[in-house]
Amino acid sequence: MAATMSVAALIILSRFIAASAEICIHGKRGPRCSSNSDCVNQAGCVRCAHNGYCTDIPLPGPSPSPGPGPHYPTGCTSGNKSYDFLSLVQGWPKSGCLSRSCPGNYAKLDVFTMHGLWPSRIGDAAMSFPCKCDDRNFDSSKVSSIQDQLNQFWPSFNDNKEFWGHEWTKHGTCAADVDDLKDELSFFKTTLGLRQTHDIMDALQKASITPSSDKTYSAQEIGKALTPIDGFQPLIGCIMKSGKQYLHEVTFCIDKSLKDVNCDDSVRKLPHDEISDCDVSQPIVLAAPDSQAQIAPLLV
Repeated sequence: MAATMSVAALIILSRFIAASAEICIHGKRGPRCSSNSDCVNQAGCVRCAHNGYCTDIPLPGPSPSPGPGPHYPTGCTSGNKSYDFLSLVQGWPKSGCLSRSCPGNYAKLDVFTMHGLWPSRIGDAAMSFPCKCDDRNFDSSKVSSIQDQLNQFWPSFNDNKEFWGHEWTKHGTCAADVDDLKDELSFFKTTLGLRQTHDIMDALQKASITPSSDKTYSAQEIGKALTPIDGFQPLIGCIMKSGKQYLHEVTFCIDKSLKDVNCDDSVRKLPHDEISDCDVSQPIVLAAPDSQAQIAPLLV
């Protein structure tokens, strides 16, 4: 009897876990997605975020018009390949592990790693972005010559190749109009080069901003420390955990000639977008990695 009840309990638990993976819970990532349509039928989800997961947080925008008026696009617009600039997005691994368990050495990394290079828009279209612009699938053999560098500086908390495939098919295929990004190898190789010239940890350390479990910094201090990298203040994204605000992502704006540009005001004013949602009035923590182990080797 007890064994039967135990099996039944396990079945119920497994169904609950499977179901919870298909819903959006505030403060946690929802199911994977490639466009808003993947999220609309998932409980609690309202859109597909830039990071490839459904979220319950809507993007801010104009209030619905009572009559005829403009309808601004939001999220992924696969039928529109236009974009204005490229978002070079890097993340701090430990902050991504504050609300979930990260396998391997991911939470031990002490450098900012690549999230992606995203064709992005400004102005009224800032809440949208092109995605999946052609049918080129990811082929890991095409990046085998730089796989060691990708493992080091573009890792995933889960599966590296799956992550690279997501970034290529969703975002990389939309940058084909840039010669240095026109194919899979060029896209990843060029992005790694951009990351190297935008060394966030080096700039923070020069300003005496270091990882700590309790020391805090202002958004102004962080912005000032990062400005020397390209001459402009980058976008900063944060994660809230237990009442504290943690630095999660830093984004530099780059034009189609791969030159640094000042991020447009329209992308600085998207408070619910994960790359620019830090509350600048509140202190920010740079979470201490699980250990100060160096980045190589990394297998996740």
